[in-house]
This record gives sequence, C-alpha cells and structure tokens, in this order.
Amino acid sequence: LDVANNANTLEILELTAKEKKNLVLTYKGNLTHKTKRIALSTKELEEIIHCSADAKTLIRESLNVQVEQQASRLPLQLSEGLIFSSIKIEENNIVYDYTMDDALAEKSPIATNPSSVKQNLLNEVANTNKTSMLELFRMCIEADYGFLMRFTTAVSKKKYQISFTPKELQKNYQQLRATLIEK
Repeated sequence: LDVANNANTLEILELTAKEKKNLVLTYKGNLTHKTKRIALSTKELEEIIHCSADAKTLIRESLNVQVEQQASRLPLQLSEGLIFSSIKIEENNIVYDYTMDDALAEKSPIATNPSSVKQNLLNEVANTNKTSMLELFRMCIEADYGFLMRFTTAVSKKKYQISFTPKELQKNYQQLRATLIEK
C-alpha cells in the first residue's frame, strides 16, 4: 500500500487500527475481471502505519539535506532586481525567500495578482518539463509540507506571498504528472 502518498488512505488505516478492526480489500482486474481479496489484521495495519511514519521521516530528512545544500549557494541574483535570498524549512513548509527591487515589485503581478503568479508557476512546471520542481512537490506531499514563495521588497520591506498547502500540492502534482505524461 502506498500510504506515504495519500493522507486519506493513512487516515482510514489509522481509524481502522484504532477501532481494532481488520481491513479487507478487494481488487478486481480490468482485463481479466478476476478478483483478489486481501485481509489485513489490526497488527498488520499498525505495521503499515509505522512504516509510513518512518517513510515520512526519511523524506523530511532528505528535504532537510537538500534545503541545506541549496541554501549554501544563496543568495543568487536571478535577474535584474530579483534575488533568491534564502531557502529553509519553517513550520512544515519549504520556504523560498526572494528580495525584489521596489520598482520591480510595483510592476509585478506578485503585487497585483498573486493567484496569477501561482498559476503561472504551475504552467511553467508543466510546459517546461521542470522535473526538479515536480520532484520537490512530490517530496513535500510525502513529508506533508507546504510550499511558500515569499517576496520582500528591498527598501520598503513590503511582503508578498504565494503558498501551496499540502492538499493543493497533491491536487496540482497529479495534474502536472498527467500533463507531462501526455507530452
């Protein structure tokens, strides 16, 4: 069972184990129409839940290492007036911090229409085959982390933010994978 990728599955397993019930799954093949039943005892469910928790811990540790490695290469000038300042894990979120020139921010959709910037990010991931970003989304989902992009203007210190909750990442990840597979 791929529990680490699906919070709803994990929740069902946890509730079933808490109630000291067994879980019976029935699989029916699309082509053969053969059925197969799998029965999981409470003890087996608890083992699956424990392994899932271990998997989440391993993913979080891996993300910590990746964040630390990327942070060591920052700050990074991305374009005129835009600096990738820092990356960190904060309150169960991967946080990308950027510093922008005030003049650039005034003209940027981040100030006037952050939801369009959010959608443009998703479109860019899909259209440019940015598998590294897609992989980051997958790892955030498995770690139950959100993803934040924070922009702070250099002089006035105005703050703008784009955020994805773990549920939003899950939804968008499935759509992005489907788009990339079609290409």
